[in-house]
Amino acid sequence: MTISLLLALAIIAALLWWVIVQRRRLRVAAVQFSRDERERAGLVSDLAENRVRFETLANATSDAVLVANARRQVVYLNDAARALFYTVDGHGRTVIELVRDYDLNQVVLDALADRRELVRQVVLGPRTFRARAVPVESSVEGEVILSLQDVTELQRLGRARRELVANISHELRTPLASIRLLVDTLLGGALEDAALGPRLGEKIGSETDALSQLAEELLDLAQIESGRALLQVAPTGVRTLVESCVERLIPQAHRKNLNVAVEIPADLCVLADPDKASRILSNLLHNAIKFTPDGGRIVITSKKIGTQGNLVLERSEGSGELRETQGVQQVGASDGGWVQIAVADSGIGIPANELPRIFERFYKVDQARGREVRGGTGLGLAIARHLVEAHGGRIWAESVEGKGATFYFTLPAC
Repeated sequence: MTISLLLALAIIAALLWWVIVQRRRLRVAAVQFSRDERERAGLVSDLAENRVRFETLANATSDAVLVANARRQVVYLNDAARALFYTVDGHGRTVIELVRDYDLNQVVLDALADRRELVRQVVLGPRTFRARAVPVESSVEGEVILSLQDVTELQRLGRARRELVANISHELRTPLASIRLLVDTLLGGALEDAALGPRLGEKIGSETDALSQLAEELLDLAQIESGRALLQVAPTGVRTLVESCVERLIPQAHRKNLNVAVEIPADLCVLADPDKASRILSNLLHNAIKFTPDGGRIVITSKKIGTQGNLVLERSEGSGELRETQGVQQVGASDGGWVQIAVADSGIGIPANELPRIFERFYKVDQARGREVRGGTGLGLAIARHLVEAHGGRIWAESVEGKGATFYFTLPAC
């Protein structure tokens, strides 16, 4: 009995020890599980924070961003991509279903296949995009991030810069070639000709003046477009302003036997920079004289038209096209309303398809009218437009081909 009792006690002691050990192990396991659970929760929280951070950064950019997996399915879209592809949620759709463009889909396919970064240019409707596809190296699903940067405006600016350089080169080349020819003629013996020499010298002076005018107008336009041209606004009588411009240019009109009429009430007043307003009028009147045939008529009128409300004509810098925009208040608008000034001529008019372009830099109206009209830099109307808009006004033209043209602009009334 003693041996059996001792054996039983030994078994009980062993069981108790095993229970104690297991409890310790369970306690350690519970502590480890709790630590692991906290770490897992931390990782989940970090992943959620990283996702929120990624989405915030992706939505902060103006570029469209989407992520596609190896099965060519879209797994993420930022707000810009949703707007670009007109979708609320493109998750699960294939790239081609979403973008509906072969070239853009091919960028993603090539990046998935080659596992390397690709940069290509794609055209979606009227806009051009720089498409960049970058494989995600750490992704187990072989994902690719595609970003689309709208470069339409950059391309337009590039074209405008090239056109500007080409136009300046052309405008410089013509008078320089003429001066070189005249100088060669003088050096060839015409200098000693009492009648021909002075006449050629005057032509050289005229061409030099044209170069000087081009340089001056280029500087003026650059200053105006950069916003460095400050306006000294003051109450200005419209009739006095117009009559002053007419007085300066009337000799040109008389040489062509033109009748210039001023039909403006004496009490009209504008809040404008007198020098800048005079420049606007002079440019328009000079064009009217230039394109009106001998014996024609030019009429300058003005009237108060009241407030123009919230209707504004915005102009595309590249094309010069006017478009109506609602809800934008004109800068410089006053409770006193607006004064509209019109310069009408009885010339040959401007073709309707050319009207949207006449306020572009270097666009010459004589090209549109198909006439052999010489002179001018093609900057006068562009300068007039910028000066009018600096006052918060509008400028536009109406014309029926063969029946003359009328240029209108508005300035704030006193």
